[in-house]
Amino acid sequence: MVKFSYKSDDDDVEAWEAVALSCARDAGLPVPEFRLVRIDTYGSALIAKRFDRIGDERIGYISAT
Repeated sequence: MVKFSYKSDDDDVEAWEAVALSCARDAGLPVPEFRLVRIDTYGSALIAKRFDRIGDERIGYISAT
């Protein structure tokens, strides 16, 4: 899964999401594999392994947004 910033974002939201994922991982919480890719001087793309599937089986989750 790839998440991109919106042009209207004042901050690099994907970079902050990567920070949150890193903190959660460092605290011992399970997080998906991810990496942050710089797109330009204003934004990034967050690439994350899908966490809602195991093979063909869908795993339920609730989004906080």
